[in-house]
Amino acid sequence: MYLDPPFIRFGRRCWLEDLVVTSTRRSGGVGAALIAAAREWAQERDCTHLELSSGPGRADAHRFYLSQGMAESKTFTLDWGT
Repeated sequence: MYLDPPFIRFGRRCWLEDLVVTSTRRSGGVGAALIAAAREWAQERDCTHLELSSGPGRADAHRFYLSQGMAESKTFTLDWGT
């Protein structure tokens, strides 16, 4: 996780770079506990948003994020070949 600088439109955002739960531990509350801990960490730092990005083919992950109260939106990436 990391903090973005404050933005006029969004306030301060926190990015959750990677969230991975091994397949044998899914549906056991681990992911929900990680999201809750991330939310708490972000709120302690006065963030107005907790954001992450996820690949378009990850339907199960997207359902999980929605179940955790996250909203789906599109993100754009600039990649210059690194």
